[in-house]
Parts: sequence; C-alpha cells; structure tokens
Amino acid sequence: MAVIAQQQIDDLALAVAGLYGRAVADPADANMVDAVARLWEQFDYKETPLAILQIFLHALEIGYATAVQDVRAGVFDDDIKLWRPRLAEAAAE
Repeated sequence: MAVIAQQQIDDLALAVAGLYGRAVADPADANMVDAVARLWEQFDYKETPLAILQIFLHALEIGYATAVQDVRAGVFDDDIKLWRPRLAEAAAE
C-alpha cells in the first residue's frame, strides 16, 4: 500500500474545504447535519487521523448539500414521477 504524504493530505483537505465553502453556503442546508450524522454513525473509523475524518465528513456534507440543491432546482422532477408514481397521482388530484 502506498504511503500518503502529509502534504497530499493537506492539499486534499484544502481542496475539499473549498468545495465545502461553495456547496454548503446556504443556511437552509443547516438541517443536513442530522442526515449526515445518521450516515456517519454507520461507519467505524475510530483509528483514522482527525484530518482524514474531517475530509470524509466534509465530502459527505458536500454530496448531501449538492443533492438537496438539485432537488430544489427541479433537476429530478421528471424522475420523481417514475420513482414515486403514487406521489405524482396524488398531486394531480
């Protein structure tokens, strides 16, 4: 297994922090903390260095915030009708 240099970890942390700042800028996304916490509880990384854990946690939050933003923007509106046909039928009534 290749050893990761501290500089590589620092560079990755900086890149993820930049993405985090752009993706999680909306205060309306504050409720995502609970959703991410529920997902986070499924993992057991007690021996992982804190810097790596922070990168991983920020990556989860970025993904969640981006998905929520896509839902708000209507990116999945047509797909939702396929995924949840009863919901579309109820809305039509």
